[in-house]
Amino acid sequence: MKKQVIHSILFLIIGLSVFSCKTPPRYPAEPAISYLRAEQYETVDILGQKGRNLKLIFHVIDGDGDIGSNDNIDNDMFLTLYKNENGQMVIDTAASKLYKYRIPYATPLGQDKTLDASISVDINFPYNLNQQLAYDTIQFEFYILDRAGHQSNTEKTPKIAL
Repeated sequence: MKKQVIHSILFLIIGLSVFSCKTPPRYPAEPAISYLRAEQYETVDILGQKGRNLKLIFHVIDGDGDIGSNDNIDNDMFLTLYKNENGQMVIDTAASKLYKYRIPYATPLGQDKTLDASISVDINFPYNLNQQLAYDTIQFEFYILDRAGHQSNTEKTPKIAL
C-alpha cells in the first residue's frame, strides 16, 4: 500500500512537470503593429503659444525583440499625415516629411526574445497665427522598422476630429 502511494505521488509529480513546461509561442522576426487609440490634449510652450498634441498608442509584437535604435541617426517609425480636404482624406505631403520618430532601444532579457509591448508617440500640431488649428480632421498611416530592417505591417488610425 505504501509503495502504491509513493508510485502515485511520483507519477503525479512527473506528470505535472511534463505538462507545466509549455513552449512559448513563436512569432515572426518582422514586427506586427496594431492601432490601439489616440488621445488629444492641449499644450502651451515656454513662449505661451498654444499647441495641441496627439498621443498615438499602438501595440507591437516582434519575435526577435529587436525594436528601437541605439544610435542617434536612424528613424524607425514613419507616419503619413492625411488631412480633410473637401470631405476627402488626402496626404499632406509637406507635413508628412516631418513625422519620423525614434523608438527607444528595447530587447527583452532571457531566452525568449519576443517583445510584446504598447508604444505611445506624442505628435504636436501647431496653431497658425490666428490661433486656429491648421486642420479640422486628420488621420495617420504608420509603420515601424526593427534593427534588422524588417518592416512591420502598415496601420491606419480612424479619422480624428481636432
